[in-house]
Amino acid sequence: MFDRPMNRSLWTIAAIIICIMLVGVAAGVLALSRREQAVDLLIVPDEFATIQEAINAAGPGDIIQVRTGTYTENLLLDKAVSLTAETFDQVNPANNRTIINGGAGTATITIPPNLTQMPSIRGFVVQGGNTGIQASSAFIVDFNFFHSFVIAVNYQWGSGGSNRNNVYFKSTDDAIHLDNIYRPLLIENNRILYAGDDGIEVNLQDQPAPPGPMDVNIWNNMIIGSREDGIQFIDFPGDPQDTNRRFVIVGNLIANSLKAGIGLMPNVNTVEDYSGADTVEAIRVFNNTFYGNNHGISGGDNLVAFNNIIANSQGFGVWRVQGNPESNSVVAYTSFHNNTRDADESTLGAGILTGQDPLFAAAPNPGADGAWETV
Repeated sequence: MFDRPMNRSLWTIAAIIICIMLVGVAAGVLALSRREQAVDLLIVPDEFATIQEAINAAGPGDIIQVRTGTYTENLLLDKAVSLTAETFDQVNPANNRTIINGGAGTATITIPPNLTQMPSIRGFVVQGGNTGIQASSAFIVDFNFFHSFVIAVNYQWGSGGSNRNNVYFKSTDDAIHLDNIYRPLLIENNRILYAGDDGIEVNLQDQPAPPGPMDVNIWNNMIIGSREDGIQFIDFPGDPQDTNRRFVIVGNLIANSLKAGIGLMPNVNTVEDYSGADTVEAIRVFNNTFYGNNHGISGGDNLVAFNNIIANSQGFGVWRVQGNPESNSVVAYTSFHNNTRDADESTLGAGILTGQDPLFAAAPNPGADGAWETV
């Protein structure tokens, strides 16, 4: 008569044992998964003599930390790793002390095509070589100091990502160069100083163009002293096509460009001649200050400029910002001051102010060191 309670007890014990086993198996699987997903820290030169050796040994998601010093290397950054200097100056990256020197190489850092996740580069001085970063996949670059290049960062087809809080100094050609950009890109909070050609050059190839609308955002940068344009857009021959790229230019200071603050050029002509190309891609220009450029803005069939200050232009404040009657081009709610001529061959909308001093906080000055064209 005790069989039935005994059977119940055995079943209860068996169920408890099975539950414990299942919990143990689940915990083991979770621990194994966490081990597989663990991020490793690789330190140069403590564990690896060169940065490239650390990249070769790293797995996706790993962190490569580089101690202060000079590393003469041409890097192939072919994995989604975080490449970071041990220490760096977030306020003024020109004070960084971890140097990657590309020597006489073609590119100091090459990012190949077809990476599915973005590598990052943070906190270095990048110098030497023809190009600082030559990229064909999206990546993140921030808090670096770039100097002594023809082109500091070269975005090729397949690249994109974010470019923030860097200092670019005296590239002999463009500081940032975009060729057939195909993926979203943010360029924000950089100081782009004294480029030998354009601060930012954008080439609008249409073969192949992005399959749908794709944004390039240029926000809150200082683009100073470019030997041609602060930002230049270049169309290609024939009837210009809308390549599905959309540009939003917001909150920048573009000053002392020898040619245009923003210039649009036709027919693969990279030498600014104020022809004011009929570029049809949407370009939106809001809340910027254009100061001391030859022309403030030159060209655009689909350029909308609101809430800007355009001052001290030796030529025109705006020139050829207009298109067909159905086009969107307009300059509105803009303050013009002390330009040789405020506007010509341009569509002006509501809210135009002329002759009112914008009352800048300070006149242009060489900075604490008293010397012009220094960081």
